[in-house]
Amino acid sequence: QIEFGIVYSCIEDKMYTARKGKGAFCNGQKLQVSGQEDITKSLLVTELGSNRDPETIKIILSNMERLLSIPIHG
Repeated sequence: QIEFGIVYSCIEDKMYTARKGKGAFCNGQKLQVSGQEDITKSLLVTELGSNRDPETIKIILSNMERLLSIPIHG
């Protein structure tokens, strides 16, 4: 079970961290949830990660397919 995550954006020179039940941070500053509930008005960023086992790839691609099939305009 995933408990924490760390992402370093070298382009922005920002370190994003999150821990289950403790919140998410950018360079130590707590991030706030936007409250946006409409996915068509949201920015979605994803990547495949380092786990290349076939079942994990299948799940990730299935999730991406569902997201890409949401109708959007603009």
